[in-house]
Amino acid sequence: MLAPLEVTLHHIGSTAVPGLLAKPVIDMLMVVGSIATLDANAAALERLGYQAKGENGVTGRRYFVQRGEDGARRFHLHAFAEGAPQIAAHLAFRDRLRANPALADDYAMLKGAILADGAPTRADYEAAKAGFITRVIALP
Repeated sequence: MLAPLEVTLHHIGSTAVPGLLAKPVIDMLMVVGSIATLDANAAALERLGYQAKGENGVTGRRYFVQRGEDGARRFHLHAFAEGAPQIAAHLAFRDRLRANPALADDYAMLKGAILADGAPTRADYEAAKAGFITRVIALP
């Protein structure tokens, strides 16, 4: 369905960490050989129900969203070209939370505290988590 793309998919985001507080949205990281080839074949993803959102604020990324019949987001697809530094960062964050339940609990508490302060915008929610995410990625 995605030929001639060669892709590697990784499950990322909160649903990829067992027991972590998560919205019912599956985040996936797609690694492609070339963003240009992905762009030329984006229609294949659209036929699978994904909406192309372009970089959506992250240079070098292609972001796609798939919604359920009720209009709610179900899948987020974050695509990067092989070798992009964001790939290692996404995987490091996921893997560190998986390996350290206390760290995952800290992240869950942070997310809960952000939401307890009211319904933040998506941008505010992401900004409030950014410092924690950066610190986790930097861990040895």
